[in-house]
Amino acid sequence: MNTSTILIGIAFLLITIPIVANPLLGRKGLPTFFGHSTSHSTSHKKQAPLLALQDLDFDYQLGKVAEDDYQRARAGLLEQAAAAIEESEQAADARLEQLIRKRRADLSQPISKTCSNCEETVKDSDHFCPYCGAQLTASCPSCGEEFAEEDTFCSSCGVPLKEQQPN
Repeated sequence: MNTSTILIGIAFLLITIPIVANPLLGRKGLPTFFGHSTSHSTSHKKQAPLLALQDLDFDYQLGKVAEDDYQRARAGLLEQAAAAIEESEQAADARLEQLIRKRRADLSQPISKTCSNCEETVKDSDHFCPYCGAQLTASCPSCGEEFAEEDTFCSSCGVPLKEQQPN
């Protein structure tokens, strides 16, 4: 036998020992290598009891499990499944509540606008810029209703807003 064959055999032995010993030591999942975690996701936590329940039902139908053992194991698995489902629903509810709180906070903040003359931030309720005195909102001289700069007539009373230039 040459040295490379012995080294390859030792390498395989070192790799397989943790994998084989892991179930014997009572650990769940595979061992972690190279910093990779083998933690289970929340969907796996919810599905694991349901899959175990399905396996238990199958084994009972085949006659591998006694009636009293089946009833006890089934009750325990049903409790685990219910707890996992409730936990995932509580997490979803908490996430939804967090999103609602964020949305309400966003809506409660006043929307600010900027002055077209000096570009300073002004309040929505301001009609004149507190920094340069420019008129922020134009209002109809007849009815006092606000209008946009590009409007030619007041949408409320129909009064001409701008002098019409001759052609």
